[in-house]
Amino acid sequence: MPDSKDKSFKFLSNEFESFYEKFITDSIFQIAHIKFPVKGCYSDYDGDIEWTRDKWNFMQTNIEKVIKETSDSIIVKQDTSNFSFGLYCLDCGFSFEMEFNKFNDTWYLTHRQENNY
Repeated sequence: MPDSKDKSFKFLSNEFESFYEKFITDSIFQIAHIKFPVKGCYSDYDGDIEWTRDKWNFMQTNIEKVIKETSDSIIVKQDTSNFSFGLYCLDCGFSFEMEFNKFNDTWYLTHRQENNY
């Protein structure tokens, strides 16, 4: 579980790594691998916006790059059927969380939370 002091990171599953690379580079693939309704929302001073198919913002977060370059706190949990990532800027009010789960041998995004305060 890397944190902001440990810049090394490796996906435990080559299968998930390949899936995730396609997920962040192919918007059609991405929308097809999201379990709507997604748990979580976009939240800021103006309120909360639920994630819907119509209001989806294409996710392009390169996890390896973020871990290497950020000084924020990071939590990664992964096993053969679950992958979760959290980025927390403790001094600025921004946080980002996402979780993927495997159903019937296929990965899907099930949770996305973004806070911007």
